[in-house]
Amino acid sequence: MQSVNRLIACVAASAALFSAVACGSDSGNMGTKTDVSGTGGTASGGAPADGGTSFPGAALSTFMTPDSALKIELRTSPAQPIHVGPNNEGMLTITDATSGNPVDGLSISVATWMPVMRHKCSEAPVKVEAMGSGMYLLTPLVASMPGACELQLSLTETLPDGGPSAKIAVTTPTFMVAQ
Repeated sequence: MQSVNRLIACVAASAALFSAVACGSDSGNMGTKTDVSGTGGTASGGAPADGGTSFPGAALSTFMTPDSALKIELRTSPAQPIHVGPNNEGMLTITDATSGNPVDGLSISVATWMPVMRHKCSEAPVKVEAMGSGMYLLTPLVASMPGACELQLSLTETLPDGGPSAKIAVTTPTFMVAQ
């Protein structure tokens, strides 16, 4: 009975979170912090002086689009791995694979998926905000339960004629959410 009450409490708390889930694991990636506040600088202690979000210097994962045209790095904050709860954020850094130049102007949608469980991590959407210099802030990334997780991304860019390009689908490598 205690297990059922615990499960009910977890489900109720998850339903109240009103946000999406993402995941991460690699506690060894606690490097230099990257400021995404728009000022371009970093502050000591991992928190930008102006209150912006900070992320580890080392990426949680690095992966390519299917055509190998874009390199994508995923970082999470406040720490890696992501833990169950509502206070996680993500940062995608997208660069041209050939030149290394940042890629701005993308429209990105994010779906979260638990491949082992074969269901979404959350029904609520992840907000994607372009930060410039090829960086895209993902908020909030709320983990409702521990386990293997991935982000399924859909990227489009605006063509010179103003229309959207074909969608590029890419999935992050699977990583873990900690309790």
